[in-house]
Amino acid sequence: MRGKRGPGYLVALAAVFASAIFFTATANAQTAASDLHYKRGLAHLKQDDTDRAFVEFNEAIRIDPRNAKAYVGRGSVRFDGGSMADYDQAIDLDPDNLEAYARRGFLYNLQGDQLAALSDYNEVIRLDPKDAEILSQRAGIQADIGNYTEAIRGYDESIRLKPSMAKLWFARAEFHHFRGDLKQRDADFAQAFRLDPGLRHYASPYLGK
Repeated sequence: MRGKRGPGYLVALAAVFASAIFFTATANAQTAASDLHYKRGLAHLKQDDTDRAFVEFNEAIRIDPRNAKAYVGRGSVRFDGGSMADYDQAIDLDPDNLEAYARRGFLYNLQGDQLAALSDYNEVIRLDPKDAEILSQRAGIQADIGNYTEAIRGYDESIRLKPSMAKLWFARAEFHHFRGDLKQRDADFAQAFRLDPGLRHYASPYLGK
């Protein structure tokens, strides 16, 4: 008799399965609704409508507080000092969220916390070793803290990955300027200007023109 199960057991089992299906469907609906508002936020952001983007990202988070992308989106349009908290939350929810590390690293650097910025940029490069812009930005921090060998290695690698990106050549030219290598500085500026003549204006403080 121990292995015999009556109709009550089958009813209970069916109820468990029905409950699981219901909660799964509800969770999927919440995720879909949250993602819809997140995508609307991105659309507003592309139109430089940060106010409406904020509203949509906020709604995405209200519907699904575990939507890491929505925290990154909201952090990018916040002007109330809450951006760092949003990036922290995004990383807590998704430790491999590359954009959250990149944006938080940028904020840390603006605040003068270069070691924290360096740590976040290291995470970005761990996740995407071919991110040329972050390699260049990390090189700038390494130069600021006196790690010149790693800095030039980062600048060189960024240019190797994206030789057509003018601002990477410009960044390395700045590095050479402050290191006193004017010949290499001029060569890098020349390449930057060939790729983007508009950068010539920003080089005036270095070239005295």
